[in-house]
Amino acid sequence: MESGWHSEWWFNLDALFERPEQLQPFVAELAKRLAGHRIDAVCGPVSGGAKLARLLAREMGVACFVAERFVPPAATGFFPVKYLLSANEREAVRGRSVAIVTTR
Repeated sequence: MESGWHSEWWFNLDALFERPEQLQPFVAELAKRLAGHRIDAVCGPVSGGAKLARLLAREMGVACFVAERFVPPAATGFFPVKYLLSANEREAVRGRSVAIVTTR
């Protein structure tokens, strides 16, 4: 959605995570579907997905990583936004199979 080329609609799903117990059946179902991919970790951006990543990682018993949103100063084009892990997390994620999730 950040490119502006997908839709005129924007849905803010943050309120869903105020009551994670209500999301549990959906988190469990998504975790079951992801389990077939034998992932070692889940990653989500702070700006939309980190809460879901934490719920999924807990459900699956795997590591969780959080990416920070970053817009390079001279960014142009369709996808000017990047998501970066901290140096420590980059090292910890190396060699792992990671599911990337977002709520946006």
